[in-house]
Amino acid sequence: MISMDALAVLPPPMREALIPHVSAILAGVVEPDFNRVVSHKIQIISLRVMPPPPRSGAADAFKRFATNAEEMFRLGRGLDEMTFALGQATHFVQDLNQPLHAAWGETRAEHNEVEAQMLYRSWQKDHTYRGFILIKNYSCFAYEIAQNSSQHARALFFDREIKRVTEIAWDQAVNEHSKFLASGLLARPGAGAGVAALRDPSAGQGGRKWIALLISRSSGLLRHPYFWASFSSPLAPVPNLVPAVASPSFLGPRGPSS
Repeated sequence: MISMDALAVLPPPMREALIPHVSAILAGVVEPDFNRVVSHKIQIISLRVMPPPPRSGAADAFKRFATNAEEMFRLGRGLDEMTFALGQATHFVQDLNQPLHAAWGETRAEHNEVEAQMLYRSWQKDHTYRGFILIKNYSCFAYEIAQNSSQHARALFFDREIKRVTEIAWDQAVNEHSKFLASGLLARPGAGAGVAALRDPSAGQGGRKWIALLISRSSGLLRHPYFWASFSSPLAPVPNLVPAVASPSFLGPRGPSS
């Protein structure tokens, strides 16, 4: 499952904190399909000559679930409750990475036929985790996912390139899913009481991989007050240990989803 692959690539202390609540996360992931209120699409690409549909509420729903999880964390609510809300939000991360969720014009039967074939179970063997970027604008993140996945909608629908597109979509979904989970834990008020950057000794020449150590005073989520986050992109050279007072936005490059 995408959710389990995403948990598997999280930094160890963060993964260990979430694993006891995996049942709540998975229950949250499936909940939006049972209590569907809005479309789970952000339509970017037309598959047939048809008028565009009304504006989707998927980005708003994703933002609502994500901010609910933030608020539960801030208020010190139970972790099962908070991770259930994270799971609800990640449902939209997964759906929007399915290219037909970024398109319109197919029938429901056609949509279901394609989606039923999009099974892929070897992500960890064939692909890699591309690193962490802090998400600061949930709506923009949702639209960015849809924009990226829409590029494969026509190949999936017209050419039935099921295997190739599924591999791309699954890989992207795992990376976006893990990015969102990490952001949900890091981007909380007070979570950046202190930041220090450490060179990863396994990175090899060039220092392209770094580890950032966050020392948090609001660390009730974790068994100890340290978050580890790994990066695949280089940061400016720093000494082996550089104390800093910074927000978690220090942690990574800021793209369109920031």
